[in-house]
Amino acid sequence: MVFLIHSIQGKPRIKLRSYQEKIINEVHASQSRRIVIYAPTGAGKTVIACRLIRDLLSQGLRILVLVDQVTLIDQTSEKLKAWNILHGFIKSGKPENSAPQIQVASTQTLSRRHKWKVQPFDVVILDECHTTAFSRAAKTLRSLMPNARHIGLTATPWRSAKHEGLGDVFDELIKAPLPSDLINMGFLVQPVYYQLAEVNLKGVKVKCGDYDLNRLAVVCNTPEQVKLAISEYQRLAFNRPAIFRCQY
Repeated sequence: MVFLIHSIQGKPRIKLRSYQEKIINEVHASQSRRIVIYAPTGAGKTVIACRLIRDLLSQGLRILVLVDQVTLIDQTSEKLKAWNILHGFIKSGKPENSAPQIQVASTQTLSRRHKWKVQPFDVVILDECHTTAFSRAAKTLRSLMPNARHIGLTATPWRSAKHEGLGDVFDELIKAPLPSDLINMGFLVQPVYYQLAEVNLKGVKVKCGDYDLNRLAVVCNTPEQVKLAISEYQRLAFNRPAIFRCQY
């Protein structure tokens, strides 16, 4: 109980949306020990995760939050601080403190620090689980802590690697509303689309129901198309922040 006192300090003034409450209730009601929460961008994955963590901490459970990239450690830490959740770190360059109920670890560091693999956690939360769940650290945790609940969160519940899927790790999927539903609910703005001049796609083959990306890049990533994109940006949103997605 000492851990509990040190792990939660006060309650943040954050009101959950009805579907977020529903997701959390479904997790608590589930008998599964391998759950993935699919929350598209804009659904509030962070809010869902932090509220779920607070609920689990209030039950006296020890929690490990596993992230795939070292750069996400500080980001995750800031989110937990916003919810007044004290936590320790399993990350190179940060001092260890095993007292808090919740530890935030990178997959890279955890796989090298063997002492944490023998300290039991009741719940393992995998951020960006489409990646972290397939890491060496996560596989080791599933082997050493078979009775722990593994809860994954992701906005992209699929794998690009062949012969791998989230169904290999998780046995229950809990879904947040889709972006179109969030727009209808008023939580996301309705996007406005502007189309550039049509590209001649003659000769671009279709693979698995979509255009071949390599061939598509040849016809789309040309000086003419880039200039056209820039001119349209200047016409529609000059001097306003913008994101250019360079996929090819």
